[in-house]
Amino acid sequence: MSDKPLMFEDFKARVGSVFTITYPDIAPISLTLHEAEPLPKHGGNPDRRDPFSLIFVGPSDVVLVQRIHLLKHEEMGELPIFLVTIGKDERGYQYQAVFN
Repeated sequence: MSDKPLMFEDFKARVGSVFTITYPDIAPISLTLHEAEPLPKHGGNPDRRDPFSLIFVGPSDVVLVQRIHLLKHEEMGELPIFLVTIGKDERGYQYQAVFN
């Protein structure tokens, strides 16, 4: 994991790829990056990163609690990301991460 802030560009080419969460005593949980979208820019500080949103889709039989989860990706490594459950449909539960 790098010390540099995560950026929209880090994720936009990885839509469709799988991120894995592993917890003791349960099978790994796979989340697919379904969407990476830029958000409206902040005014003021030009040194701030441009905000963006990620939507992940996970299995329909497990719902993750709202908190920071350690997601692992084969190219990006381990990433602590705050996930919020935003819904469920035929694909499974959807989770959003917003970066400001």
